[in-house]
Amino acid sequence: MSDLPYFDIDDLRNQIDKIDSNLVSLFEVRMEIILKIDKYKKDNNMKILNQAREEEIIKKNLNLVKNKDFCSEVEQFFKSVMEISRGFQTKI
Repeated sequence: MSDLPYFDIDDLRNQIDKIDSNLVSLFEVRMEIILKIDKYKKDNNMKILNQAREEEIIKKNLNLVKNKDFCSEVEQFFKSVMEISRGFQTKI
């Protein structure tokens, strides 16, 4: 018999489903704000990409990571989210 803890895969998947649902809700809120930022930038003849701001966001959020083993993935996550945001601003 193993000393490893028992995990119910269905329970873990349900937990992931709840987290994913929250992520979708938060992402939608973020994108609604992106619409407002896009309008502001267009009204003020600003470029979509603000590299310094994106670097600041990544740095700030990396400082929030408790498990430092996840830093690379958190950085990749925020880079992806910001790339999606820029693409959306370009599209609209």
